[in-house]
Amino acid sequence: MIHVAVCDDETVINQEIQKKTLSFMMNEMHLKCKVSSFNRPTDLIDTVKKSHFDLVEMDIELNPNTNGIAVAQGINRISPDTKIIFVTAYHKYYLDVYDARHAFFVEKDKMDEMLPRAIKNALNQRNDEEKNNSISLKSKGEWNVINKRNILYIEKRLRIAEFNIANAPAIQMYLNNDEIKNMLNSEDFVQIHRSFVVNLRHVIKMNGLSITMSDGRSLPIGRMYMKNFQESFIKSHQNRN
Repeated sequence: MIHVAVCDDETVINQEIQKKTLSFMMNEMHLKCKVSSFNRPTDLIDTVKKSHFDLVEMDIELNPNTNGIAVAQGINRISPDTKIIFVTAYHKYYLDVYDARHAFFVEKDKMDEMLPRAIKNALNQRNDEEKNNSISLKSKGEWNVINKRNILYIEKRLRIAEFNIANAPAIQMYLNNDEIKNMLNSEDFVQIHRSFVVNLRHVIKMNGLSITMSDGRSLPIGRMYMKNFQESFIKSHQNRN
């Protein structure tokens, strides 16, 4: 099931995008699809904090006081693997949209031509990123396949490694530091403290000797890890913008 959010404050346009999205995904791509509609970006952001969307299709000028690009930046921070398609009538934003990670830019007067191509492109990106990006973690006698993007951080307590996962219960396993490193095998994960390894995709703020994660938790940075973390954090966000 592909979960899609449509955010446009013009009801008629919102409904048109929903209809075209459902039709293409179900009839052309043969995918099960659920579409949620939002007229206000604040409602969209509140829902993204609680639920996961594979794809968000949104306008840029949502109302006189809200810029969709800023909303997209918020979604980038909260749900880094959500793909965003801008659907707008304003060509002047062609360059500005690169301030947020997005998969495609669709002009409203060319939706019939461009929207199917944008959806296909976004889902292909999603599928490519998911390949070889999962790990298996054992919890209560069962193996769980977890997308590495959804791991917020790993906390070490002696021999136990606790994997804290977005919108899911934490999973504990007996692993040493080398085993964790080999399992993750990604530049997205950086050790910030002898007890913590964090996913840079979910770090939303750095403040002195601590950072804030996308789930709101504050984690300490050990002084010996500070330089490497800062360099990795800057490099990671430059590569995604």
